[in-house]
Amino acid sequence: MKYELETIPVWDAFKADCECPICKLKEKAEETYLKFFLGNSVMVPETPLKDKKLIEECNSLKELIESKDSECMICDRINNTMKRYIFTTVYLWKKNPEFKEFFMKSKGFCLPHTTLITDMASEILSGVELGEFVQDIIELEKKNLIRLEEEILYFTQKFSQENDDKPWNGTKDAHYRTIQKLTGKVTDH
Repeated sequence: MKYELETIPVWDAFKADCECPICKLKEKAEETYLKFFLGNSVMVPETPLKDKKLIEECNSLKELIESKDSECMICDRINNTMKRYIFTTVYLWKKNPEFKEFFMKSKGFCLPHTTLITDMASEILSGVELGEFVQDIIELEKKNLIRLEEEILYFTQKFSQENDDKPWNGTKDAHYRTIQKLTGKVTDH
């Protein structure tokens, strides 16, 4: 498999064996752009210009807070990057059999990213391909929600005195991973 520059982050996220590779990509994008815009970007000419433009457009703090269309360079950059990653995921599923196999062996996606990825698929795919993609997503999500349900059950039973001597079997953080799967929010643990 020949890796292309734009596919490498997506492959890396899927290889991370996490509950949602898109969450992993978003976390990395947030870290990258926050470091850039809150760090050395003041030396990049377009950053102060964009800052000045945003400041000039803000007539009052109230308007800024109430405005749903207010611009944030960091959020815009993260959102554009995430759209690219989600597009690349669907593109790889369509064009690369090796990725498709890897995709189906993954832990799926959090529910919010499942929605985004199926929306993107409906823009890129059509007909039989779209039907196959949606079927794959449903199968993948169902399989992994059942897995998490079983892990949560084991996790709760582990607190019973009769199961005290049993191993955790990787379920110590099942509740955190379930929260991430359902909400898309990674919690500290």
